[in-house]
Amino acid sequence: MSSRRTNTGEIQKKSTEPSYALNHDGESDYSEQGLSRQDNRYSFNTDSDSTNFRKNKQSNEMNLSDDELMFDKEALAKNQNRDSFNYINHKIRAAYEGPSASETVFQLLEDEDELAIYDFFKNSSVDITTLLDSRGYTVLHISAYKGLEAICARLIQIAQEKSCSGLAEKDKTKKLKNWANVKTIEDEFSALHMASFSGKFSIVKMLIDIKANIYAANKDGLNMLHTAAQGDQAFMLYYFKSLGLNINSKDNRGSTPLHWACFSKSEIAISYLLAWEVNINEPDQRGLTPLHLAVKAVNDLNTTRPVRALLISGASRKVEDKIKRKPIDLIDEVDDPKLRAELKEILKTPSSFDCLMLKTPLKKVRKNPMQIIFYMFFFLVLNSVLFLYIFPATLDYSRHHFMMYGLGSIGIIALLFLIWCSCINPGFLEKPKIDFATLLDKLDPTMLCPECEVIRTPRSRHCSICNRCVERFDHHCPWINNCVGVKNHRSFMAFLFFTELSLILVIVYTALHFNDYNLDMQANYEQSGGLWLYFIPKHFPESMFTRTAVFWVKIGIFIFCGVFILPLFLLLFVQVRNFCAAKTTNERFSRRKPAKENSNTIIESTSSDSINGNLLHVDDTEAHKPTKQYHPESNGNCISNCWEMCCRSKMDNQDDIYLEHVNKN
Repeated sequence: MSSRRTNTGEIQKKSTEPSYALNHDGESDYSEQGLSRQDNRYSFNTDSDSTNFRKNKQSNEMNLSDDELMFDKEALAKNQNRDSFNYINHKIRAAYEGPSASETVFQLLEDEDELAIYDFFKNSSVDITTLLDSRGYTVLHISAYKGLEAICARLIQIAQEKSCSGLAEKDKTKKLKNWANVKTIEDEFSALHMASFSGKFSIVKMLIDIKANIYAANKDGLNMLHTAAQGDQAFMLYYFKSLGLNINSKDNRGSTPLHWACFSKSEIAISYLLAWEVNINEPDQRGLTPLHLAVKAVNDLNTTRPVRALLISGASRKVEDKIKRKPIDLIDEVDDPKLRAELKEILKTPSSFDCLMLKTPLKKVRKNPMQIIFYMFFFLVLNSVLFLYIFPATLDYSRHHFMMYGLGSIGIIALLFLIWCSCINPGFLEKPKIDFATLLDKLDPTMLCPECEVIRTPRSRHCSICNRCVERFDHHCPWINNCVGVKNHRSFMAFLFFTELSLILVIVYTALHFNDYNLDMQANYEQSGGLWLYFIPKHFPESMFTRTAVFWVKIGIFIFCGVFILPLFLLLFVQVRNFCAAKTTNERFSRRKPAKENSNTIIESTSSDSINGNLLHVDDTEAHKPTKQYHPESNGNCISNCWEMCCRSKMDNQDDIYLEHVNKN
């Protein structure tokens, strides 16, 4: 289940299909423990494989028979965490008020009629804290689950003004606390569980203000984080985490909030939990990891986004459950053949060639300076061979020294741009001064990056390698060990241009002088006036400077340059096209497809169509943009587009972005 916000900033829940089972060998499924929402109804259905809520007017009747009271006593005897006598007294008192009192209140809650509720209690002696339906629901449970903020505030006000009237402050606090912590009969959910599931922060605060227990767990061990994960509520996850709840806490079946998020198809919750580095490979009692559950969820989500996000965050493909099934063994249960094929591809064991980053690696990758070291090593080797061997043994210094200096200068410029691109900030989004909890409360969670705790801009993306959001993200380049963004894009273009130019010149000059030999190093040294370029070669053994040796070194130069010149040219061509269109590689080639029409999730496709291996797009949680991709419109003027890409590198202030969004709403 995913969530979205209306224009007023209110989180709305999308109805989902009934939860599917993960039964094997007669074991119970996840849905027996959890909360779910279907077609705006609420009920308990304990004789099936799911627990759902449905409206049921008859269940609200409080005219209890002796048999019903006996049933309640038996149910309560099993509940060690509840004051049974107080609870039975509540039921009896409510019953003797007459069936119309409680039935009327719960019917008004169904109708969401705040004024009618207030008028009813204004003219009634009913104690609102004693009202329960046959399932043990209080009015707080219903209002919290349905997200009725104004009504919940009114109910608490009524309790404070009427039910607690005349009580000492200590007794008043105790009575409200007991009311807030009443649990349902069957599954023992508190009102705070309901509020964390519905995602209404104001209701959560109201309940906590009257001493609702934030550490409460239901009979299956589900705490607030588990229900928030089921409800796809990013703010609730962040809030209860900040209050000290363990993000890796387990229920009675060993399931963590990430297990529940994957099972419930809560894409937003998955991305936020992954940002907090949860125990991603933790198995539950059946040995199922979150990746197992995410693979199962593909059938309903119609996308592999959660699976990709888990893999990029480090989920293991090799963990087996209790019946020896790996995640890849579950793909046969996916109906769509295209999705099955995609899952088979991404869940197979990564190739050893993935270290070359020829395509987006679906595994956890961190910045590694080895690519730069590798590049600089071969750069130095190539130039050393050229200037200390090929040029002295081929060219006459008196006629070609300008070419030597020119080629050397171009190589040095390319090296300097490489170092600059590697070291400069590519355009990382900086945290605003506003607290992240405030951002979550005021803005759609899909607008925020949970790792960086920043507001996403239309052209920013989160790079899981750099672990930062980058403004005008183009791609992550392993050769510079850095992202290419708004601050270093033009420098990257210059690096590509001068590197390509130097390779072309090396091949051209080597080809033009392929049959030229100038093997007398002593004469060359004297002719150059003692230039260092010829000083070192004259001390080499004469056997190194033979026609055969020089010939094969020239062949090696051709091969070495040829390996890099074509892919580098393609990359340069792509970047030139990008500049002419005022777009980035990410905007032109990434494939982003919504899971469902009008869906608004923040886990996006991690795949991107790259022209060559130097383009590495990693967007976790990808993370983390609405599925509608931003594509800037080209004004058709190539020169002005290039000017914009080269010269406009100003980044919007995060605090200004926040104020703009708040003012819009």
